[in-house]
Amino acid sequence: MTLIVGATPRRAAASRVIAILTVAIMTALSFAAPASAQQELPWTEVCRFDDRRLTEISGMAASLMHENVVWVHNDSSED
Repeated sequence: MTLIVGATPRRAAASRVIAILTVAIMTALSFAAPASAQQELPWTEVCRFDDRRLTEISGMAASLMHENVVWVHNDSSED
């Protein structure tokens, strides 16, 4: 329980209600998806990996030093 010094019981109750409503609204907004995310967007394939060792790629980055080189992070625990 929060004690608000110098506040009347009515003000303390109002402050608690406001705090609870604020948390509820912020929680609801964090789960709401923007309208653009709800639309089905067309996908375009930009590359394909044929190496069977790359089964669980979780990250990709273009090399800054080597043209046409892409670094990948493979999460597979097999190797």
